[in-house]
Amino acid sequence: MSFPPGLLPPDEANIVVTDKKGNVIQSPVGSDSKSANAPNKKKPSNKIESYRYPYKKLLDNDDYLKISIMDYKPPGFASGFVQPTADTQYGNSKTKVIILLPIPQSVSSSNSTSWNGDTMGPLEVAALGAAGTIIEGGGLSGLKEVAGQAAAALTGSSLAQKAGQAVLAQKAVSGLFGNESGGAGVLGRTTGAVFNQNIELLFQGVSLREPFSLGYDLTPRNKKESDEIKNIIRVFKKQMSGRKGGQGAGQGIFIKSPSVFRLEYKSGKINHPYLNRFKICALTSMSVDFTGSGTYATYSDGTPVHLKLGLGFQELTPIYAEDYDTEEGKLGTGY
Repeated sequence: MSFPPGLLPPDEANIVVTDKKGNVIQSPVGSDSKSANAPNKKKPSNKIESYRYPYKKLLDNDDYLKISIMDYKPPGFASGFVQPTADTQYGNSKTKVIILLPIPQSVSSSNSTSWNGDTMGPLEVAALGAAGTIIEGGGLSGLKEVAGQAAAALTGSSLAQKAGQAVLAQKAVSGLFGNESGGAGVLGRTTGAVFNQNIELLFQGVSLREPFSLGYDLTPRNKKESDEIKNIIRVFKKQMSGRKGGQGAGQGIFIKSPSVFRLEYKSGKINHPYLNRFKICALTSMSVDFTGSGTYATYSDGTPVHLKLGLGFQELTPIYAEDYDTEEGKLGTGY
């Protein structure tokens, strides 16, 4: 399989190639080695940092999680009524860091939509009907017709008459004695009935998916893995933090947003054919337990023998039906 720059397997990452004169023409990926003919050559500015755990060669049938870290891009505003969203800003966004981790032990996804019960009493229904009649051109004649229908409904029912009397009595008592008892309570005490509230479950809008957590047990087996784990922890901590913009005088007036994260389940060099997709995420929480086995134990260089890493992510934007028709949404089970 092919690997992105900086992600060569260990047995290939240390290869150094020279020409007949001994000049280095190919150095290890991510190495600071310089050619003898260009000792002052600057590092390329587009270099991508890369880390992985465990530190081993990836095969075509290996499943893993790829985390790409990018600078946050504010959505801004459009000239029309539709507000741009953050997920449209990162199509060709520059990746700063790539981290490869195993598929977590627990893999799940959840989706939710906001629906809430809504009520509307009969008087509100009649008022809205009258307003609609006026707007549609019925004028006062239409309003009188609706009012007549409402009056006929109330006077034609003995229960409705009692309800009206109860409400009027409640208003009178409230005015005289400051009794704050609600009309519905008085109605229920006198008639044993309440107004039909026409309750119905109505769509209230989309909502962000719940934050999700990834948990890892990290057990370094050699010096290289120890360094990789330490660097991975430092990268996550740094990239999830806000930025003051520098250390000089006058800095820190504004705080810039932390980096954002693109998460992709992979199978070899392709996207995983079954697992869910993610929109661009923020790393909202992180925890590191340096005593993963419940007791403090380290190697001779101070590296803990067992660490537990917890990462909490949340997507920047909601999921819409149209997202499942995109190229990304058609993969696997979609979002």
